[in-house]
Amino acid sequence: MNALILRWHDECVTFLESVELPEHFLDKDDVICKAFNLTYETSGHFSGLVAHLRFRREIPYYLMEVYLPISLLVIGSWLSFWLDVYAVPARTALGITTILTIITSSRGIKESIPRVSYVKAVDVWIETCTWLVFCALLEFPFVNFIARKGKENDALAAQNNQRIVASNKLFQVVRQPSATHKVSASYTNGPLIRQFGDRVTDRPIEELTPPPDDCCHLYSKLTEQTAKSIDRVCRILFPCAFVVFNLIYWFSWAP
Repeated sequence: MNALILRWHDECVTFLESVELPEHFLDKDDVICKAFNLTYETSGHFSGLVAHLRFRREIPYYLMEVYLPISLLVIGSWLSFWLDVYAVPARTALGITTILTIITSSRGIKESIPRVSYVKAVDVWIETCTWLVFCALLEFPFVNFIARKGKENDALAAQNNQRIVASNKLFQVVRQPSATHKVSASYTNGPLIRQFGDRVTDRPIEELTPPPDDCCHLYSKLTEQTAKSIDRVCRILFPCAFVVFNLIYWFSWAP
């Protein structure tokens, strides 16, 4: 202690104006300079100096490198809501591409930022945007299942109607008079015709009537309209959710 005593001058830290960092800037008004003394039993007393410098991130840099690209990916995932519910290849490719791109981008962003033990604001931003894109991807299988359910019932009803029409044509062939006369002329003396002839020729055959298609078409129409209504709701719901999240985020964590 008697050999050397360290003290700060009135202007403890001097900055070079020509030196600039691309991602951060130094808050010159928030510099703290302190002097301290340490005492060791074996070696004696020592004086020391400490300076606390606070670096802040450059908002324009991170807006261009982090927030804007991920925002465009989130907005791009909403294009799926304007595609047809039966456009399976287009909507699937769009959803998978956006989710893979945002995962890859977020991984690169996290690797460029120093690792810390706590959750950063940019982590909240990235994870929320990833979940929004993932929910947009899950919305398509849901609406496609609803729309296809009505189509499948409609196709099954049409197939049943075709079977009924084919059965009616077969019954009409049996009821033709020419067929009855031919059988009677060939086997008039047969015991089978004498015993059951009246029942075979005189008994009317009731035709099967197919069920009306109105119910099946109505159900198919309702399921398709329901799927399209969900798409229309999502066109408004997802952008509103993203705007609300941005308002909460920037008012909570913005410098």
